Amino acid sequence: MFTFYRNLSLGLKLLISGGTILVLVVSLLLFVWRGHDTFNGQAQAALEFGDAVLHIEGVLRGSHEAMSGGWGNTALEAIEQEGGKLSQFFSQATQGRYQSVLHGEEFIELQKAYQLWEKVLISLQQFVDVDEGVTLEELEETQIELLLETGKMLEEMAQIRNTLQYLSKDQYQEVAEESGAFMQMVIFGFALLSLLIFSLFYSTYRATSPPLQQLAALTRRVVETGDLSLRLEVRGNDEVGRSTTAVNHLLESMQVANQEVGDVIHAIANGNFDERVNADLKGDLGLLKQGVNQGAIRIQETMSALNGVLTSMAAGEFSSTPSATLSGGYKEALDGATTTMEAIGSAIKEINRVMSAVAAGDFKQRVDVSLKGQLQRLQSNLNGSLDTLSAAIEEISLSAHALAQGDLTQTIHTHYDGQLGTLTTALNRSFKQLHQMVEEVQENAQQIQHGNAQISSENDNLFQRTNGQAADLSDTAQSMRQMTELVQQNALRTQRADQLSNETHNKAAESNRVMAQVVEAMDGIIQSSSKIAEITNVIDSIAFQTNLLALNAAVEAARAGDHGRGFAVVAGEVRSLAQRAADATKQITGLIEQSGQRVEEGNQLVQRSGESLQEMIGAVGQVGTIISEITTIGQQQSEGIGQVNYALEKLDSTTQQNAALVEQGAANAQNMEEQSSSLITMMNKFTLEIT
Repeated sequence: MFTFYRNLSLGLKLLISGGTILVLVVSLLLFVWRGHDTFNGQAQAALEFGDAVLHIEGVLRGSHEAMSGGWGNTALEAIEQEGGKLSQFFSQATQGRYQSVLHGEEFIELQKAYQLWEKVLISLQQFVDVDEGVTLEELEETQIELLLETGKMLEEMAQIRNTLQYLSKDQYQEVAEESGAFMQMVIFGFALLSLLIFSLFYSTYRATSPPLQQLAALTRRVVETGDLSLRLEVRGNDEVGRSTTAVNHLLESMQVANQEVGDVIHAIANGNFDERVNADLKGDLGLLKQGVNQGAIRIQETMSALNGVLTSMAAGEFSSTPSATLSGGYKEALDGATTTMEAIGSAIKEINRVMSAVAAGDFKQRVDVSLKGQLQRLQSNLNGSLDTLSAAIEEISLSAHALAQGDLTQTIHTHYDGQLGTLTTALNRSFKQLHQMVEEVQENAQQIQHGNAQISSENDNLFQRTNGQAADLSDTAQSMRQMTELVQQNALRTQRADQLSNETHNKAAESNRVMAQVVEAMDGIIQSSSKIAEITNVIDSIAFQTNLLALNAAVEAARAGDHGRGFAVVAGEVRSLAQRAADATKQITGLIEQSGQRVEEGNQLVQRSGESLQEMIGAVGQVGTIISEITTIGQQQSEGIGQVNYALEKLDSTTQQNAALVEQGAANAQNMEEQSSSLITMMNKFTLEIT
């Protein structure tokens, strides 16, 4: 049903919703008007019925007063005047005018009132028709009888009035209840109508708003993200569903076109110019397809021509001419490439000539051709570089020739940039450092020659002291080896003590865990005792209730007499059993309390034992820590003594080597003295000052 409604058009949905709402509102208004009219009729009938009853009572009371005053004719005339109205009222009451507000009891009371009414008429007629020949006493007796009779009638009428008033109250209450029920029906009808209206509008909203919101969200996401792969779920065949289908088709066409165009552009970006848009596109997308394909073809032709030009340039051919026929920007690009190729070919030809001369050692040749732009700058830079290079090589040649002659005063005074500047600076620095070196070598050679004599004299004393030091170091090394053995034995003993301390600590920790398990078991016993105490309390309560029930049963059996003796015996036995159960629960409670106290004492003792074990574990841990520290210190001492011993052995070996070196140094000092003399002779050949 909802699918059928969803497939309807939006205008038909709104028309059905509005028509349904109009029909329901009109039906509800007719129902309210009909109920209101019925309620007003019942209320009016009840009001008329009450007025008629009060009127009858008033007429009766007036008749009674008229007869007591002796003017019965006047009362009879008044009653006859009201007779038509009362007869009409009783006729309507019996024919059903007031049947909507009267019931069986009310009709009975109404008939009684009508009978009293007839009796009043008869009494008044008798009072008026008294024979003139009767005596005054007989007239008074007749009047008294009529008064008594009308008095009784008034009392009966008062009772009827009270009954009818009571019934009238019930009638009004019933009418009020019917009115309340009617108003509840009206409220329920309005609520149902509101719910139905809401359902219709909500159905229309659900059928139109969410798809439109989804369509707007999709459009917004496409605009924000550019993702053309998004789609909407088509629900129904109405305007919204058809719009959703159209949007999906549009996005699909745009996605295909975008994918195809992207592939072509991506292929062109990657150097593949054969890719084309092949999808079946129409309208603006078809024009886009045609433009992209034509652009790809022109780019392919242009790139092919440029590729030919670049291939020729790569092959060193700068005189080839492309044969492609292009127009517009493509032709300008190809002509520019051709012109560039010719200019580069001319420049390269001239540069090759100059560089060939440079390769042959001729730095006087220059690039002499008319160039433009970067090629002109290349020409200027190349010619300037050749000028600078020629001057630098000439100065460097002069300095190198002077250096070969031993002249360290011929440095380069011209400033050059770049690598030439670095070269000339390095060459000048070399001249300067060589100048300083020669001076220092001359000075040091003289000092060496003077110091060699002192070294030769001191070497003899050093040789004697070195031999004595070697003997002392040998004795010290022997003592350190003995100390090393003692320290190693001490380290082994401390390691054994550390192992024993760790074993003691582990056993104490295991005992502590066992004590913790014992404490946990004690706690479990205490909890179980608490649960048993709760159970015994429940049993005690049950026994108490059973005792009360048995007592009540005994009382009832006593009331029953002989019939309840057997039940009394059973009740007594039940009371006895309940009392015994209560005593047993009290004993169990006492035992549980004693057990709980003992368990609590045991728990405290176990906790104290655990604390003692914990303290012992801490003490053992401290002892283990101290022993570990002693072991570590002993190992460190052993390692330190070993290192000292090793150092002494190395020092002994070094001392012995020094003795040999001292002896060799004496011979070297003699040789150095001879070489320093030769070095001074060689350094005197360099020219250090300009003469």
